[in-house]
Amino acid sequence: MSFKNEEEINKKYNTGGDWLSLKEGANRVRVMSDCVDYGSHYSIGKSVICIGKEHCVLCKKGLEPKVQFLSWVIDRADGKIKLFRFGYKIYKQLMAYKKSEDYAFDELPAYDITVNRVGTGKNSEYTVVPARKNTEITDAEKDLFMKKYKDPNEIIDGMKAKVVFTENEPEEGEEEEIDTE
Repeated sequence: MSFKNEEEINKKYNTGGDWLSLKEGANRVRVMSDCVDYGSHYSIGKSVICIGKEHCVLCKKGLEPKVQFLSWVIDRADGKIKLFRFGYKIYKQLMAYKKSEDYAFDELPAYDITVNRVGTGKNSEYTVVPARKNTEITDAEKDLFMKKYKDPNEIIDGMKAKVVFTENEPEEGEEEEIDTE
């Protein structure tokens, strides 16, 4: 995941922060909020948020949206609170841990996870590995999170509000292609 101009995206969607960009290799994070789902289309070389089947030109053209998820995380590489945008393959692995006997959790995991990325672009493969020990979130991390936190649903609604269709194709509010498998 990467944005060519993160500052513009952050300002445009009022995220108030960074986006997690998965590098090739191990990416250790701590999930800090619920994972909110939304639809996204890939059209005209770009990923475009779906505004809902009843209003979405791309849905009406028969282009099915892919499910995406948005959550806040602590990036353990730099200690910053970031938005993490990811696809169903990662979500499915997180749900398997949620249901497992050894790693079960109710709302949020009490441990860090490592998302391993192999490959680039649409050829990337992802595996999620939980930490072996539960760890407490520090007071400093909690404070940092509370200063940055904005409900992911509000962020998604803001992204949807920016989508404008001209001649049945997305124009303003377009998102660049993002690898989110």
